[in-house]
Amino acid sequence: MLFRSVSQSRYERTEQKDTINFTYKDDNREISYLLLKKNKRILTQKIKLPDGRIMSIEYTEWNKDKINVPKSSVLTIIDKDEVMLINLSNERFELNVPQEINIEIPSDYEKCN
Repeated sequence: MLFRSVSQSRYERTEQKDTINFTYKDDNREISYLLLKKNKRILTQKIKLPDGRIMSIEYTEWNKDKINVPKSSVLTIIDKDEVMLINLSNERFELNVPQEINIEIPSDYEKCN
């Protein structure tokens, strides 16, 4: 369950045929997530602030790997009369790929007991 650590009265879950919407509200913000039921992927996330600013992200495409990583997304930021759209594309990602780390220990280093 999302929002495990918050009061049950502050969050709302609504279900439609193919989606589940989770919304958390308090005096400082409203945060919502729209999930697709069949594969449990997030379709959109949205944050609304009391002063009217809104930030949302729509996941438009997912990588076809075993791990659910967005391939493309659209980030929308609304502040008063300004709207900013940012298209994000993740063509490649690496997960659990060992990397070499070079460590040099000084010769005068003293051992701890």
